[in-house]
Amino acid sequence: MEQFLAENSLYVVLIIVLMIWAGLALLLMRLEKRVTELQETARGVKQHLAANTSADEPSSSVP
Repeated sequence: MEQFLAENSLYVVLIIVLMIWAGLALLLMRLEKRVTELQETARGVKQHLAANTSADEPSSSVP
């Protein structure tokens, strides 16, 4: 095994670098999913608050 690693060190480094890139890609995809969910939640809360504040405001103006 040690001889294989010594003779093919370039491939070992390549495999390690590819594993790191794959891990970063997975991390970014998970992060993007979470951010999208938070944006949808924030959009829903904003619409809910806008609907409630417009319903709570009196129709007549106060002098």
